[in-house]
Amino acid sequence: MDLVTTPLHLSLCLQALVYGLAVLRVNTYHWEVGNWQPTVFNLVSRDFCKVMYDRNQYWYNIWTKHITNVNEVKQNCINVPGTKYLLEPYDIHFVSNVSGPGIGGRYKFEMIFEAYDGLNKKRPTSICFMYTGEAVKQ
Repeated sequence: MDLVTTPLHLSLCLQALVYGLAVLRVNTYHWEVGNWQPTVFNLVSRDFCKVMYDRNQYWYNIWTKHITNVNEVKQNCINVPGTKYLLEPYDIHFVSNVSGPGIGGRYKFEMIFEAYDGLNKKRPTSICFMYTGEAVKQ
């Protein structure tokens, strides 16, 4: 099954959260009967900074590999104040080998970055972005 996204051109400048631990949550929703319904396809990275540029992670091909100023920001992470990630414009094409009944249709992916301080207390600043696409069997 291929997830063919609507043409999406990302040109983002993300302001970093604050010092501490950065947690990434990816939630996937399926469009059913006029509403976005949660699915079982979710992901949490409890220390995103350790694996942000890991080519084996799901988000690498759909996000971090498109950072154009990587040489300037690679030593930082999303939790370092003042860090700006500049992304080249690109289309997202996500391929999965998941199969089953009712797996096709419209999907929405929500990515949430949350910051935690050294005492594991959630900071008030979060970053959220999402994109939608159509899953088709090929």
